[in-house]
Amino acid sequence: MNSRMIIFKIAKEEYAIDIHQVQSIERMQEVTAIPNTSPALIGVTNIRGKVLPLFDLRILLSSSATENTDQTRIILIDAQDKSMGIVVDEANEVLEISSESIQQPSFTVDQQTFVKGVATLENRLVILIDIENLIGNDHVKQDMEFLKSFIKDEVALD
Repeated sequence: MNSRMIIFKIAKEEYAIDIHQVQSIERMQEVTAIPNTSPALIGVTNIRGKVLPLFDLRILLSSSATENTDQTRIILIDAQDKSMGIVVDEANEVLEISSESIQQPSFTVDQQTFVKGVATLENRLVILIDIENLIGNDHVKQDMEFLKSFIKDEVALD
């Protein structure tokens, strides 16, 4: 069975998420910082009239922030009845990935809970990200709860 995936980059690594969890891909824009949150929550932004939280996936996956460039993108995702943006270095490809090309990870790293598998595509490896587990991460959940109390009804968190 094939799945359509959005391919994005963080540093030189390629990652993928299921296209059904993606609302849109946007250029990086103005972000309003929120105090007392984890470093991964870079703030909120207004996209088409909705105030959405933005998480820097570069920090969540590699623990280091990267400067934004013209290629930096916000991937708007929907999962667990929540809408949010995740910031990546670039996102510009949609691929069909067959289940036969996906292997389960046999390594142990901090972000393993976010890793669904690794797809082998010709001469490249693409790490499949589990958005449900990412959103279920303790830091992300704490930040979302904090945002609910910080910004009342205008934030599309529910």
